[in-house]
Amino acid sequence: MLMILAIAALAYGFARVLDAPRIVTAMIPLGAVLAMASALLFLPPDHAMRQSVSGSVQLVLIFAIIGVPLLVYMRFLKRLRQAREPQIVKTSGDYVQITDDRKLQDDVQALILEGAPSGLDQSAGFSVLKRRADGGIAATGRCQVTGDLAFLSNLHLSDGMDRESLLRTLEDEARRHGARRLQLDIASWQKRLLPLPAAYREIARVALGPDSEKLIFVKDPL
Repeated sequence: MLMILAIAALAYGFARVLDAPRIVTAMIPLGAVLAMASALLFLPPDHAMRQSVSGSVQLVLIFAIIGVPLLVYMRFLKRLRQAREPQIVKTSGDYVQITDDRKLQDDVQALILEGAPSGLDQSAGFSVLKRRADGGIAATGRCQVTGDLAFLSNLHLSDGMDRESLLRTLEDEARRHGARRLQLDIASWQKRLLPLPAAYREIARVALGPDSEKLIFVKDPL
């Protein structure tokens, strides 16, 4: 029994040093189990190796009964933790790409504002929301105020909702946070669903694709 375990441990160590594929390292303990099973099946009952393996198999089974569910549970927790963490992808350089970067952007915004001149150190982000009777989102928009500039984004209106009420609410809250000017970025297909008042002046367009553009509007003074 000890000889089988020693050979398996030696083979596993070589596999790790040589960076062998995962399937190779997984086959080593399986080979040890098969060797012990072969000893029990094919060696004579009075053979020393069979007697040694027979006494150890019971201990191995006890460890397997306890250890396998524990390993499965630990694997499940690891998968659950990975699903909740931001997805990180290695780039061609020394950087990593973070797919869900909302927390990172909040941290970066705070770092940038540490060195901002006085008068630009105010940064407030908020959203307004109205829900339908069934709990769904009827109207919403987000506002980020830095200094005296308010930046509107994420505007959404369900069918039949009042556009002017949403914009008026966002503008009033932006003023309350100290904004005196306003910028709004929307996609061209959104503008067809959300026509803007004449006070919103278009200053730039950026192509997003063959049939879509980002439209940038300002309202100054707010």
